[in-house]
Amino acid sequence: MKKHSFIILAFIITNQLFSQVLSPINPVIGGPTGQGLVDDSCKICFEWLPAKNATEASTIWSDGKRFSFLNTASLNATGETGSAFVDIISDYAGPVRVALTSTVAATDREEESESDQSIERFLSGGGAAVFNFTLIGPTLSWDSNRSYLTFLFNPKLGFDFPALGASTDDSTINMDFGGEVRFNMPLAENNLGFVGHFRGAYVVGGDTFYEGLGLLGDDASSFTYSQVSLGFTLPGINWAILWNKTISGPSSLNDFHKSGRISLIITPK
Repeated sequence: MKKHSFIILAFIITNQLFSQVLSPINPVIGGPTGQGLVDDSCKICFEWLPAKNATEASTIWSDGKRFSFLNTASLNATGETGSAFVDIISDYAGPVRVALTSTVAATDREEESESDQSIERFLSGGGAAVFNFTLIGPTLSWDSNRSYLTFLFNPKLGFDFPALGASTDDSTINMDFGGEVRFNMPLAENNLGFVGHFRGAYVVGGDTFYEGLGLLGDDASSFTYSQVSLGFTLPGINWAILWNKTISGPSSLNDFHKSGRISLIITPK
């Protein structure tokens, strides 16, 4: 319980810091705002590649703000595990958003192992430190761009280091070749929104990475996995509450949150 309290306290302090130093961004929590995704002159619009350069990408993601510091934070919890995720810094390489993120994790399981924290970090963000590369792909938009269905090309390069909360002595590295489908639909005159995310990926890493996820022997090799998230956004305060679950992959990942878990996501006001 003490470990969970530490994560919650750190999350609250970080969120207060966000609120004091940053202006409102990203009304769609943790994703594209919808602004500029497609031509809003049509009722139902489609674009293969909505952002073709850094200016267009920054407009879609953060209302034209190129370089961003401390963008989004999330708290993920079940009865036995918890983690805090922070999108620390981001910029653009052409239409690709490049972000450095970090995750800290803790568990209250009676027989806690190093792999428990490694799995929690991986499922919550990819590792203790992760470079995220995101390109907005085919997008369908309607309702003046407020509702959309979009595909994101989103590979991740992840690391675990002791200085960032990892308890292993050796650093680990993994490459997550993944993509996401995201759905957003405002409700109740934009005071409430429904969101859904689906992620699928192919992951490769070294022996230390596989061991950290509990993949031993013949299982210590590249793998695929998928996750689903469903929930609601509160655009007025830039919060979202999501239920998420790993629905396929190695048993050590698929069974880690058997009933899923709840995530609270905050984008600074």
